[in-house]
Amino acid sequence: MRTFDQRDRRTLALMWRGLAGTVTVDLFLDDGDASRRADTIWTAAAATAHQRLIVRRHHGADDARAAALGIASRPTAVFFDAAGRDSGTRLTLVPAGYVFQTVVAHVRYLSASDRRVPALLAPLLPRLACPIVVRVEASANCPYCPHAIRVAERWAAAAPNRVRAVVLEGLAVPGHEEALPRVSMTDGAETWRTEWSGVLPEREWVARLLSVVDLS
Repeated sequence: MRTFDQRDRRTLALMWRGLAGTVTVDLFLDDGDASRRADTIWTAAAATAHQRLIVRRHHGADDARAAALGIASRPTAVFFDAAGRDSGTRLTLVPAGYVFQTVVAHVRYLSASDRRVPALLAPLLPRLACPIVVRVEASANCPYCPHAIRVAERWAAAAPNRVRAVVLEGLAVPGHEEALPRVSMTDGAETWRTEWSGVLPEREWVARLLSVVDLS
């Protein structure tokens, strides 16, 4: 299992500099290896975040809290901003490699009190009548995945009651790593759905959404 030496901890402490408020993460774990690795990483992250990151562990049969937050598998991390609001993101994989970069960026984003709604999404928010689930299949070894994760997380944080971001493990075919990330948007009931693989600019995300749902 990955351990963190003093150099790692100093690097983590530097990454957390500038956190404006305290972000809380509910971490749902089981007895599997993935949960143990996730717990190790989150423990090191919280220990070096200048008391600006609180990690609350829910292990095993903590079903009521899991059900309330829509947790279907473990390990899963749920992020709450500095005001205690659910950010709408569910990170359902080990936060290692490139994915850990997105964790740092998201915690920093949620710690700020003056977050801005993504410009491309802002005109659509008043017209979102149904909840949208954005799923991003990603991998710790995928350098293309952070962009998709960040877009999904910012959309969810902008409208947590209308957009849910779910980041989960995706397996790349050797030699075809460009197949990740895989992104899908749906209303959850599969009334409509759009999906793609690879990196698309955020404006194309909006275009894909408008192609399948009437927001008039």
